[in-house]
Amino acid sequence: MKCLIIGTGDMAHAIANQFVKTPKDEMMYSISIASPTREFKPNTTFHNTGVAFVELKEGMKNAEVIVLCIPGRVMGTFLDEHFEDLKHALLIDVNNDPEAHEAEAFEKYDLIWVKAFNDIGAVDILTRKSKSRPSTRMSARDPYALADAKNFAETALGFDVQALSHAERKASEQNSIGKEWKHSAYIAFAIYTFYFIIVICTHFLRFPFPVDRHTFPINLHNKVMSSTALTLFALSLIPGTCVRLLKGIINNDTMYRLSPKTIWSLSIRKHVGLIGLYFVFLHANMSLIDFGPAHDYWFAYDGPDSKTMNLTGELSMMFGIISFSLFIITGIASLPSVGHAMNKAQFDFVYGPVVWLALITGQLHCVIIYFKVVRGTREFYGGIPHVTILASILPWVAIGLKVIQMIVCRILPLIYKKTGKADMLQTTVHSGARESAIEK
Repeated sequence: MKCLIIGTGDMAHAIANQFVKTPKDEMMYSISIASPTREFKPNTTFHNTGVAFVELKEGMKNAEVIVLCIPGRVMGTFLDEHFEDLKHALLIDVNNDPEAHEAEAFEKYDLIWVKAFNDIGAVDILTRKSKSRPSTRMSARDPYALADAKNFAETALGFDVQALSHAERKASEQNSIGKEWKHSAYIAFAIYTFYFIIVICTHFLRFPFPVDRHTFPINLHNKVMSSTALTLFALSLIPGTCVRLLKGIINNDTMYRLSPKTIWSLSIRKHVGLIGLYFVFLHANMSLIDFGPAHDYWFAYDGPDSKTMNLTGELSMMFGIISFSLFIITGIASLPSVGHAMNKAQFDFVYGPVVWLALITGQLHCVIIYFKVVRGTREFYGGIPHVTILASILPWVAIGLKVIQMIVCRILPLIYKKTGKADMLQTTVHSGARESAIEK
């Protein structure tokens, strides 16, 4: 049985690697890989898997099983262009688009397709120990296609497969929270606990409980909420920035394989950001209830009897309100119904300038307080840095990485172009393409 993987992303790498390391009858199964957008020299292999690249048309013509490792947003376009070459093969779709979109794309041309491997990540497959078998759920409307795909996955890829109908798979997915949400919740809880302990320690040393104007449920707890939110937002932006910086350093070599931990961090960044938005809502609501001269005279008012905010308070609140409104925009854009309707330019604008401006203004919301009030108070709080200082560290790291990334990816190419060194940006050999023994 001849198998073709279409795509060169992380999931394609994981499936190719799993095929190679699974014991099987080599005379019965063979595998190759092709890209719908890239061409490679003959007799080259995919990373360290030994799987050979083939020309797309030739690969589809000869394959009996085709694993489609391409983004769901371009699946319809790909099928429109190549449906004649796919009609004879069993298609395995691994993307995570809603089932209604899949049915519309595949059944338009009466193609034989199975949904599989969308419930397990590339990281899980690549990092799994060789003696353990990964598991997945498969579903299809055609029971014969489902049986063939199940046999292929178990025999050639070493998977434990649970075969389901589409309706059964959909019901099963509805009963799962998802590991991305679980991991993000664990991270958020750890950060929240850290700031909770810091606030308790610093304020217990400074103000032995109970004391007027420094109650914990809202007044002090609000500091924990704001610090957690700012840290989570910064944490959600760092993985993507690091990957863009890395691609800029390696001259945009798209065949460079990211480490499993990097892939994991990219997979949860949206969830981390949304949980951060939840903490921002808590911070905003607590501030509305608690804010006033009686509690916040230490930075926003000149004294507990003051009628109006001072310049520090107004500037801090202004940047906080701007940041809050911009983060709401990014949260709305994260809704599937909104995100799927956005084009690339709109998406890049929201998750580029908008989200970074939100982080910067949120950072300024805290930094103004630091320079006016908090700076130099470490000894005042028993040698422990104030929570405002600690909450500002990761955002500064994220902003610094973004500046470096923009220099490497945007400014340096312009300099090279003007100085006639544009050839320095050309990548001639892909790190994922290796010469095979045939060519040698």
